[in-house]
Amino acid sequence: MLKAVALGLFCAVAGQASTLETQAERTYLRSDALASYALPIGPWADGTMLTRKTEGTVEISAWRMDQPGVTTLDLFSALRAEALEQGFRVLFECDTAECGGF
Repeated sequence: MLKAVALGLFCAVAGQASTLETQAERTYLRSDALASYALPIGPWADGTMLTRKTEGTVEISAWRMDQPGVTTLDLFSALRAEALEQGFRVLFECDTAECGGF
């Protein structure tokens, strides 16, 4: 089974609450139990992006967080650490221009 985190988005695994669930309010949730997703595993280059087809439950959430002084990097770092602790692995990372097209 593939466990993946896309764009710093993270769901609770095995009943553990994530940073988002304890410090933020969910404002939107869409869950599709039988869906597929083209998970980016490479940078955008020459008009295309390398992806890996994944299948299973796909959840899309939006969250509101009222934490003055907390940056996006602070939040993503905490979520990434939680994901790694729960057995997720990084399939692809990039920074700014090396992501392609940004």
